Amino acid sequence: MRGIFSEDGQLDITGFQFEHLSFVASYIYLEEFAEIPGNRISYELGIEKMHFSISRLFRLVPKMKNAYRYISRAFLLYIQMISEPLRISKMSGRVRRIAQPIYDGVYVTYKLTPYDLSCENNWGRMSNTAHEQNNLTDTFVPATELEGDESVDGCLYLDNAGKIRGVLNRLKARDPADPPPGSSGKKSKHGVKGKKIPPFHQNL
Repeated sequence: MRGIFSEDGQLDITGFQFEHLSFVASYIYLEEFAEIPGNRISYELGIEKMHFSISRLFRLVPKMKNAYRYISRAFLLYIQMISEPLRISKMSGRVRRIAQPIYDGVYVTYKLTPYDLSCENNWGRMSNTAHEQNNLTDTFVPATELEGDESVDGCLYLDNAGKIRGVLNRLKARDPADPPPGSSGKKSKHGVKGKKIPPFHQNL
């Protein structure tokens, strides 16, 4: 996100000033400018919403009323439909499901769960904390507490680097080039042999 948003509101592209992107790389700022009631957990994600959003941005003109809101909502949609599923396996599965129409031309939407939201908000901090700890079992304060249902989502109270790494490893989306779980990587009926390459997310 930091490669997209300019804190001073300007990017070094001749003839362009991206005034409407003058906020830092934070979901909190995106939610604020998007004017979403509550937070983004109430924001529906889906294929048709992406189509509509892209069309709206295409027609957007400078100084247009509500431009802040349209652009911010668009980024919330694209980041969570494209970027987040590349690293969070549960979101990857949901996007795959809603990417297929339930019948001709009709798609469903989905909303983030409290656990999804919590993982997005804490991913960077969890990763940094896990890397900074030499001993995976020593407890530390403050602990990271994730929202969710422990019986469904697993450990929610993370007070040592081992727990954090376990959660991150379970969350990380599988490399699309890897064979599916349970597959031997042998030649398929389409004649494509599974090939192991370094995963996108080998770093926490």
